[in-house]
Amino acid sequence: MKDFPVIVIQDEGNEDSSLRNVVRKMFSGHDIKFFSDLIKGFQHIKNKPQSCLFVSDAIVNGLDAVRFLIKIRSMPVFRGLYFIIMNNTGKPDANLKALKADVDDIIMKPASIDRYILRFRTASKILNLKSDSMDKTISVQLLMKKLDEDAERELKLLKMFQKSKLPEFYKYMPQILEAVQFIARFYNEDSKPDKDLLIKAAEFSFSGRMKLPGAIKYQTVYEHGMIRGDEFRQIPHQAKRFFDEIHGAEDIGNILFQVYENWDGTGIPKKLRANQIALEARIIRVVTDYCEFYRRFNKKEQLAREELFNNSKKLYDFKIVALLDQYLAYLSSRKKPAPEKRIELFALDPGMVLTRSIISECGNTLIGAGAKLDEKSIDRLIAMSNKEKIIGHIYIKK
Repeated sequence: MKDFPVIVIQDEGNEDSSLRNVVRKMFSGHDIKFFSDLIKGFQHIKNKPQSCLFVSDAIVNGLDAVRFLIKIRSMPVFRGLYFIIMNNTGKPDANLKALKADVDDIIMKPASIDRYILRFRTASKILNLKSDSMDKTISVQLLMKKLDEDAERELKLLKMFQKSKLPEFYKYMPQILEAVQFIARFYNEDSKPDKDLLIKAAEFSFSGRMKLPGAIKYQTVYEHGMIRGDEFRQIPHQAKRFFDEIHGAEDIGNILFQVYENWDGTGIPKKLRANQIALEARIIRVVTDYCEFYRRFNKKEQLAREELFNNSKKLYDFKIVALLDQYLAYLSSRKKPAPEKRIELFALDPGMVLTRSIISECGNTLIGAGAKLDEKSIDRLIAMSNKEKIIGHIYIKK
C-alpha cells in the first residue's frame, strides 16, 4: 500500500471515534490528519502529492462539503483526490446530490466498522492504481467495472432469493411495478419521485421479510393500525442491511427502510410523518399493502380498496391511495367487456353511476363511489372542481 495522505473531516461535536480507530489502524504509516474545518483540510493537502484519500461529513459546522468539492474539483492539485462523503444529514436525497457532484463514494452515518473497512479498502485499491503510471488507468476502470458487476450479481441473487422465499407475494411483482410507475407519472406535486430508484426499490419490496419464519412472513405488518409483533419491527432494518453491503445500492435500502412509516407519524422505525417519508417509500407502501389485502380478501378488489381508503391520511398518503384507485379503474376499463369507463366532467348526465370516488387534491371526497348522479349533484361537482382540482379521472358504470 502506497503512503498517500489521509484527511478526515468530521462535524465538530459529532465525531465518530470508531472511524478514527479504523483509519489509524488501516493507514498506519500514512500522513493522517483529522480536522473539524473543511477549509483547513483542503489547505493541508495543497502541497501534498496529488493522490489523497479525503473523507468528510456532508455537513461540517454548517458548511456543505459537496458544494465545496464542486468548486475545487477543477483545480489540478485536487485531481488525484479520492473523495468519500459521509452522509450525516439523515436525508437519502443527499446521496443523489453527492453523486451528481462526482463524489467517489458515499457512506451513510451511523456506519459499522465493517462498512468503513470495506469502503477504505476499495479506496486504497483505487488510489494505489491511480498513483501508478498512466497505463494503469485501464486497471482502475476494470476495478470499478468489477465492483459494478459484483453489485449487479449480488442484486440478482437477492432477487432470486426473495422470489424463492416469498413466492406468493412475488407473483404480484409485475403488477406492483406497473402500478408504482403509473402513480409516479400522475403524482401531482412539486417534488417528483426518482422513477429509476422507485422501480429498483419496488423490485425488492418484500426483502425485509425473508428471514421471518413460516407463514407469518405473509401477514400484514400492521393490524388495525398496530404493529403485529416485535419480529415485524425488524423488517425495515433487515431490508436496509441487505443493501448497505452492496456497492451502489444504499439508496434502495434507504427507501425500503421507510416503507412502514405511517402518514400520521405512528410508524416504524423512526416515526417519520407525512412528507418526511420519502415519496418512493410512500408509493411502495400503498401498492404492496393493496396486494397483501387483495390476497387476504381472496382477490376481492373492493374489500382491498376499502381497507386502503379507511386508513387514508392515517397510514397512507391519500393522494397515492386515490391514484392507485385510478390505476385499478384504468385496468378495469380495458377489460372486455369493461364494467366501467372513463368520462369527462362536462359529459356527465343525470342517471350515471360513479364507480370510483371523486377526490380532490386537498383530500376531500367530492362524491363517493356508487353515487347516482342528478342535475343538482353534477352542478355541485362542477362548482367544487373549480375550487379544488380533481385527482385523476372520473369513471362511471358502463
